[in-house]
Amino acid sequence: MNENEIREYALMKATFKWLLISMLWQGLELWFYGATRPSNEDTIIGFILWYYIMRCECMKRGVWWKRGGDNGKR
Repeated sequence: MNENEIREYALMKATFKWLLISMLWQGLELWFYGATRPSNEDTIIGFILWYYIMRCECMKRGVWWKRGGDNGKR
């Protein structure tokens, strides 16, 4: 697998994990409150969570996008 295929796989896996966590969160909200309510805070937290899941998946496979230079290696 080349780097792009690995990144694509990591993206799919991260999105799947994010969807599972989101569905679990909605289920708990439904159970405790009896209804789900859309909120901006949940959306923002969800995108931040997705970013960190994506970053973790890429870093596990060693394909995180470099910001330049030696990527922190000395």
